[in-house]
Amino acid sequence: MGLNSTEIDKILEELELQGSILQGIKAIDYNTFSFLFYKPGKPISVLVSVLNNYRIHKLNKKPDYLKESHSFVDYIKKQLVGSVVKGCNQVNNNRIIKIELEKDSSLLYNMYIRLWGGFSNIIVTDSNNYILHLHRKSSKKDELTGKTFIIPPKKNGNIYILREHNYPSYNDFIENNYFNEIKKSNDQEQRDKFELLRTRRIKELSKQLKSLNKRLFGYEKGDDFKLWGDLITSNLHLIKGGDTFLKVMDYTSGVYIAIPIDPRLKPYKNSELYYKKYKKSLNGLGITQEMIAKTTRELNSLKDDSADLSTLLKPVNSKSNNIEKEGVGLNYKSGNWEIMVGRNAKENDYLLRHSVKGNDMWFHSRDFPGGYVFIKNRKGVTIPLEILLDAGMLALFYSKGKNNLKGDVYYTQVKHLRRVKNGKLGLVIPTMDKNLYVTINKERLEKLKA
Repeated sequence: MGLNSTEIDKILEELELQGSILQGIKAIDYNTFSFLFYKPGKPISVLVSVLNNYRIHKLNKKPDYLKESHSFVDYIKKQLVGSVVKGCNQVNNNRIIKIELEKDSSLLYNMYIRLWGGFSNIIVTDSNNYILHLHRKSSKKDELTGKTFIIPPKKNGNIYILREHNYPSYNDFIENNYFNEIKKSNDQEQRDKFELLRTRRIKELSKQLKSLNKRLFGYEKGDDFKLWGDLITSNLHLIKGGDTFLKVMDYTSGVYIAIPIDPRLKPYKNSELYYKKYKKSLNGLGITQEMIAKTTRELNSLKDDSADLSTLLKPVNSKSNNIEKEGVGLNYKSGNWEIMVGRNAKENDYLLRHSVKGNDMWFHSRDFPGGYVFIKNRKGVTIPLEILLDAGMLALFYSKGKNNLKGDVYYTQVKHLRRVKNGKLGLVIPTMDKNLYVTINKERLEKLKA
């Protein structure tokens, strides 16, 4: 609800700005400003807003100010700060406030504050009402620099009354009234945002859970792969060139089954292929079960109306560079490059098996155990040295050597890694590797983690 003309007169009467000096201005947001006036022993802060909650009143509460520069604020500081207020009144009962300012005893300015809903504005003119500067330009109303500001004729119409209140002054009442309204509006906006994010997140998790269960079903068939590998090994003599299936009795059930055969591979290679699939299933089964449990817990929590959803309202900063994956590891962004980090053997192994390809780059601390770091390949683009150093720094940071702050890191493409037969989970031997000597730069690390 905007201020009516009677309320504006009352607010100006209480402010007593005539004779004060304009000492400063700050932007609270793009359309809301705090003007600081001063009389001997009496500083007066005045809030002026020219958007949805358009209003003017004394400012007692301490707001958060806009950190970015603002062209209107810059103009007022340069041209009007230091001026004496020669007059302050509402023009023609039209919700337009005119503040007459005198600077250096010779320069006369008018600052008009129009509180007209969508047409609210702050306009600075010379003594002849030629527009010198304004908060919002409007070609529709012909309000542009160099044009004449047209004051509408006196408005005769409704006689408004003041709202009843229990505050020391009408300014205090208006300030608290708008503060409570804005807070209520913001709370509702937050609740709406909660629900939007909750709905979106539930949809994402439901889709993810469906995909995980599908993957789990595939991993649970791992025993079949082992059985097929065993049956192929036991019946190599039955496989002939060009065969696409091996028909053989399943000794566990006594039923004949048809095992798919790749005719391009030698018979024993087919058995090895199924053994690899079996091993992959064993490794993936546990990880997938953990991911399903975690996803299910979060999904159930979000479906609970009493759940605390505050984590969904953290600014994404907006657009965070450090995002913990729903499943495994960490994902960083350095410029336009994606960097993935495994923090332990299980994550290292998972990323190697499911998240990276042969042309992606692998990094690891040379002298200390630690996580694997990967830079995702971009086709036809060479990785800049700066990005290599960022990945190397992460490899050192996620290793036992991070407290040394300096160390060697080797790197190579994933296709040049060789798994150690019967070795520990995720263990690889790099070939064709190169060396980087990196230093952990805390400032740069924080930028990556920000």
